[in-house]
This record gives sequence, C-alpha cells and structure tokens, in this order.
Amino acid sequence: MMSNVKKKDVPLISISLVAILFIAAALSLFPQQSADAANAIYTFVTRTLGSAVQVLVLLAMGLVIYLATSKYGNIRLGEGKPEYSTLSWLFMFICAGLGSSTLYWGVAEWAYYYQTPGLNIAPRSQQALEFSVPYSFFHWGISAWATYTLASLIMAY
Repeated sequence: MMSNVKKKDVPLISISLVAILFIAAALSLFPQQSADAANAIYTFVTRTLGSAVQVLVLLAMGLVIYLATSKYGNIRLGEGKPEYSTLSWLFMFICAGLGSSTLYWGVAEWAYYYQTPGLNIAPRSQQALEFSVPYSFFHWGISAWATYTLASLIMAY
C-alpha cells in the first residue's frame, strides 16, 4: 500500500524560517535603521529600475498575447478533463484578482498618487490629479492582467 503523505522539504523550510526570523528581528530591534534601509532600497530601485519594470510589463503583455494566439495557446496543461470550463476559470481569475485587490487599493490608489505623485509633480495639484487617475490604470488594466496570466501559466504548468 502506497502512502499519500508528502515529504516536507526541510532545507527549504529551514532557510525560509531563518530568513523570516532574521528580518523580523532586525525590524523589531532596529526599527528606524530598518525604515531607513527600506527607503534607501526603494529609492534606488524606483530611480534605477522604474522604467525597466514598465518595459518588462509591456514585454509580458506581448508574450502573453503571442502565446495565446499562437499554436502554444492550445496546449493542455495537466491531465484529464478540466473541472471548470474556460469561461468559469476566466471569471474566477478576474473575481479573485479584482476582489482582493479592490478591497485594499481599488478605491484609494488614485488618492495616494494625488498626494504623493512622484516625477517632481507637486502634491495635491491639478497636475497631480491628472497624473493619478491614468497611472492607477497601469495597475488595474490589461498590463496587470498580462502579469497575472504569466504567473498563472507558470503555476499551472
């Protein structure tokens, strides 16, 4: 008789726990230094890689469209008959992604960008308002769904 018990990846779990405990200890013991380090990393990444991230998202959109419309779009992932139809899966992805995100950011993101717009735009100005609404669509439009799709394909395969 075969056992259905799956083995745990002890090294992976151990390394993850040590990393989490180390980060939690650093944040707890040195809150100001941790905040300064996090802000420095954030500033470096956004100033150095901000445009690269947007270009990568654009490339992800192109890749997803290519995969969906090419011969690779008909490859079955997994075995057996799917439990749900394609349309059901589509609606589940949309509802899960939008539902969880909307609860937190959907209503307030434009206001966040209005108050802290970046790009040397004065906060709470007309220009900040004109920037904040369209920029929030970057996170809620087709570019976001392209990145969700790539992540879903990786998990499904």
